[in-house]
Amino acid sequence: AEMPSEARRQEDVELWPLASLRARFQAFLGRPAGSRPPRGFAVLLTTGAMNPVHTGHVELLRSAARRLEDAGFGVLAAFLSPTHDAYVQPKTQRLNTVGLSG
Repeated sequence: AEMPSEARRQEDVELWPLASLRARFQAFLGRPAGSRPPRGFAVLLTTGAMNPVHTGHVELLRSAARRLEDAGFGVLAAFLSPTHDAYVQPKTQRLNTVGLSG
């Protein structure tokens, strides 16, 4: 069943990354055809321990976005997805480093 538009908007507010991605996509579609990304769209995702997340992780995504845009893609979003504690904590113990989440 199709969701009423008000319910859909509320769901988007609750799922703000999706709402943000959708809004950016709509903005691209609102451009004249000749100014749209010639090679399509991209969404960036990086995963890993990221213990802790630092500016290098953010710069990785920025750099990747610039390269894709230079190659003709429209970058809609970029996400960091840190790995769960069950992976990170044994790694920190093995390496004798600080596990910030534990």
